[in-house]
Amino acid sequence: MNYSILYLNSSFKGVDSNLTETLSLSELNSQEVFKRLPVIVFISILILMGTIGNLHVLYIYYRKFNRSTYRNFVLTLAAIDIVSCTISMPFEIYDELYPYLFQANVACKVFRFINFTLAIATGLMLVVISSERYRRICRPFGSQLTEKQSIYAMIGIIICASGASLPALYVYGIKTTQIPGYDSVGTECTWGDHIEVYVGYIFYGETLMTVIGCMIALVVIYSIVGKYLWDHAHKMSKNMRTKYQMKEPIKLDVIEEETADQIRRARDSFRSIKQSNENGTAATKDEMKHNKLNKKSRKLELPIINIKQNSDAPTSSGNTSPNHIPKTSPNWKGQKKLQTRDMKGLKKAFKNVTGRPAGANPLLSKPEKSVPDREKRITIVLFTITVLFIVSFLPYIVILILYSADESYEKSMTTVEHAVYLIGLRLYMINNVANPFLYSSFDSKFKKHLMEIYSFLSALI
Repeated sequence: MNYSILYLNSSFKGVDSNLTETLSLSELNSQEVFKRLPVIVFISILILMGTIGNLHVLYIYYRKFNRSTYRNFVLTLAAIDIVSCTISMPFEIYDELYPYLFQANVACKVFRFINFTLAIATGLMLVVISSERYRRICRPFGSQLTEKQSIYAMIGIIICASGASLPALYVYGIKTTQIPGYDSVGTECTWGDHIEVYVGYIFYGETLMTVIGCMIALVVIYSIVGKYLWDHAHKMSKNMRTKYQMKEPIKLDVIEEETADQIRRARDSFRSIKQSNENGTAATKDEMKHNKLNKKSRKLELPIINIKQNSDAPTSSGNTSPNHIPKTSPNWKGQKKLQTRDMKGLKKAFKNVTGRPAGANPLLSKPEKSVPDREKRITIVLFTITVLFIVSFLPYIVILILYSADESYEKSMTTVEHAVYLIGLRLYMINNVANPFLYSSFDSKFKKHLMEIYSFLSALI
């Protein structure tokens, strides 16, 4: 991905005392190019690796992957990488080959416009991707970005980025520059002679704020996603421990003393209540109150019983359940109403004692759904791309701030220091090469198809 649009097209201003002022502008340009050879070699290697790698990404994801939002995101990022490797980077080499002799005014404007568009589009695209990851991970049952909507989103981002980059067509152009130590005047591709310097700084500032704003949004969103995954993993681990603990009956010694005493008294009266129901005799009001505590005791000691079970339902043998109240029993309606109220109280008591919602047996209840492994892997891939975007762009931001504060610091650099300085301004280009390696490391399906391609080619050889 091309994040270099804010590149300061700087020329080395050092003076060699052995040179005379009789050197032509062409000779001065050649000497400067020689000093910049490390930068040219660095960019050339990235062009080669980035082009080959991203062509693999485009082919595999387009031909081997099903249509999805993830596929659309990867293909769009790969397309940006290809444009960077085949258009932006070669232009940067051309710019380095003519530090004092750049004359292509239209090319300067167009290529700087492309660079700005790609950089802004990448930042906005990563924000959209992070938002989609947030929905998938943190709000899995809410509305999700569809495959078709993701295409519209990518198109909209390109349009917005192009609109935001339009000022580059005005700001950039050919600028004449005095070569220190010589009477010669060279030309370079940077803020044109037709504008005031402050106009260039305003455009730089607006673009830089956009990129930094994207970085902040990415950090915030992925921090929320990361925290959710961490808490979710901790909760799932805790639920697994609870599941195995609930296989054993709950012991009275772990229940509050008052509740335990009530359960003991309920257990003592249970047999008499059951015998009374079987004989068709009416249970007393006191017995019905004890029946409520009795049911609580039975559920606590035997969690295998579903407390939502209808107490009036027949057993498998055809007989009624122990708590069944025959309609022939005196005061049947009153006892039935009391039993219904008892069930509601039991559910509340069960939750208070066990910490679980009243209802089905904990061993039979549906466990909380975990985050699919595929979603986790996709999130890791896209998060790693985001981290690379932020880290690779930081050197440029620091250099830009230093340059804005004091333009003279570049003049005191040695040849080696200046080469390192220029490479630092291009470290963002690593993103154009790194993405295919990230996919092969974290996306098992991409890695599988990649291995199949080279296995087939090796078999032909």
